[in-house]
Parts: sequence; C-alpha cells; structure tokens
Amino acid sequence: MRPCQQLPKCPCSANEFKTMRAETEAWNASADRRRSLRVPLHWTVYLTCHGVPHPLRSTTENLSRGGFYCCVTDPLTPGEHIQCDIVVPTHASQNPEAILFLRCCAQVLRVELLAHGYGLACRIDDFSVLQRTRDGKKLAARAAETCTLN
Repeated sequence: MRPCQQLPKCPCSANEFKTMRAETEAWNASADRRRSLRVPLHWTVYLTCHGVPHPLRSTTENLSRGGFYCCVTDPLTPGEHIQCDIVVPTHASQNPEAILFLRCCAQVLRVELLAHGYGLACRIDDFSVLQRTRDGKKLAARAAETCTLN
C-alpha cells in the first residue's frame, strides 16, 4: 500500500476560505434537488381523507410526475395517505362533454402553516386515468388506463 500524499495548502486565506464555504453552503441549501420538474399548473384537485365525509376541494400550485403542492383550509397530517382526483383540462378533446381525472393514491409529505390555511406537499404513489362525461358516466370509447409510478 502506498502512503497518502500530502495535499498542497490552499492558496486562499482563512477568511477567504470561510467566505467560500459559507457561499457554497448557502447555494446547496437553496438548490432544488427534486428529481422531477415542477410545473406551475393550477388544476382543481379533490382530496379524500380518512374520517372526512366529503372530499376537500383545492387547486394545485404546482405539479410534477412525482407529486403536487396545494393549499387547504384545514391541516392534514404528514405521513397520512389520501386519495385525490386531479381534474385535467380537456380543451382540445373531440368530445366537449369529456372530463379527464388523474385518480391518485398520495401521501402527505409536508404541511406548512400559511397566512390563510395550510400548504400541502404530497407525493403521488400511484395513479390511474379516468375519463368521464359531465353527468358522471364512463366514456365507452376508452377504458380507464392504470399506470404505476416507479
């Protein structure tokens, strides 16, 4: 085994080194390390929680393939598993009566106290695509597709 080589001394002063280290730590703290791009989509979402008789209606602030952020008036619990239906706009649909939903199994990751309610960061664990008409009937032309996230 070879002996370790001694590294040359840093050419900067101790104060310069502290400043560089502080700048690096600040950059690392502010860097967004998410695996998926977040898109600022404002889509209606209905959250179904354990023990709540009716779904909570909200609007997403942003959405990615792995999750979403929305605001609600009552807090949920981090770690809680919820079902949610995200309403996907179908502006270019051949059937103007069509409504597209992403039915998601999600987990609440973070709850933030806001000035007017609570912010929820949710991870989507699994989802399926549901296509309905405005009266709630399934469209015969397309069956629901089930997708699983890795």
